[in-house]
Amino acid sequence: LIASLAILLHRRGNSISDILQMLAGWTQSPVKAQRETSLLCFSRILMISETIENLFEIVSNSFVACLHDNSPVIQQVSAVGCVDFASSCPEFEEIFTMNIPKLFEIIAHCMDTEERAVIRFFELMIQLIEGNPAAINLSAREMDILLEVASHPDYEFQIRNKSLEVMISFAEQRPRSSFLRSNAPFLQNLVKML
Repeated sequence: LIASLAILLHRRGNSISDILQMLAGWTQSPVKAQRETSLLCFSRILMISETIENLFEIVSNSFVACLHDNSPVIQQVSAVGCVDFASSCPEFEEIFTMNIPKLFEIIAHCMDTEERAVIRFFELMIQLIEGNPAAINLSAREMDILLEVASHPDYEFQIRNKSLEVMISFAEQRPRSSFLRSNAPFLQNLVKML
């Protein structure tokens, strides 16, 4: 309802900065449901328009802050919002890239509950790696997560396949990565999967 009201006001030419500030304040609320609602509202507003004044700063700050929330549910909602925001807003890609370690940590815990978000996350990782390979440097932990996901028999085929694509894209775009050059066991396991 709040997101719909904000969208309606914006379409009619009215400022929604007060609503955005209220939602940003809710991300700091001690009430988990209020934090989750604010993130879902931001995600819904982003689906309609990224041209709202001050939206980028408010939403990016809110999503990034909530990646570190003590609630796994809030972290997952925030991670999904970050993926969606980075997919539609190139300005957010740099902030997204800086938070890749935390995003991997969160995504690793929601393979069974947020399959579409996990697939979108992996697709965005492929896009970022292929678009700006120098900006992406995956750690050994992140590569291990990708390998675990790709080889896990219970995960949906598309998730396993996208995880494999991320690893292959990284290997193609960053063949001189210190991780790849110094980790023969990882490469052997990757080759076995192919």
